[in-house]
Amino acid sequence: LYIYLFDVYEEYLQSRLQRFMAKLFEKQILKSASKIFVMSEHLRDHYLNKYGIDTKVILHPVVQYKYSEELQDFSPPNNNTVNIVFTGIVSKAQLDATKNMVDVVNSFEDETVKFRLYTPTPFGQLARLGIAGKNVVCGFAQQDEISKIQKKANILFRRSNIK
Repeated sequence: LYIYLFDVYEEYLQSRLQRFMAKLFEKQILKSASKIFVMSEHLRDHYLNKYGIDTKVILHPVVQYKYSEELQDFSPPNNNTVNIVFTGIVSKAQLDATKNMVDVVNSFEDETVKFRLYTPTPFGQLARLGIAGKNVVCGFAQQDEISKIQKKANILFRRSNIK
């Protein structure tokens, strides 16, 4: 059994039943794996500290050189709306910061600030978590569209790699 983890598992789950099941089985499943791969050093440290499991880091499969070339001609749209853009999965680790951003952009009476989330997280789940509102736009984008979307942002809202 080989496992590749893109994010924390148990900590990301929202329902009590899912977290309960994860607490019962996550360690057992991970300990029974022949090899566990993770996409960042942060995840490697997380699972080492949590379960004492050694994992192998395979960095996120983004073609960095192509992405860097695409972003060199960065120029946000020239209009009166400030676009704050998030791309990725809204995980538990980002939930507080994301909800704070939602509160801020929804406090604007007009539509001069938009928080645009491009995520595979289901829209209904986002709404139940409080990530919705008049100045919040949720959508999904394919991986090859992400750099184009980010180029149109005035501000990129992203997680920090600082611990």
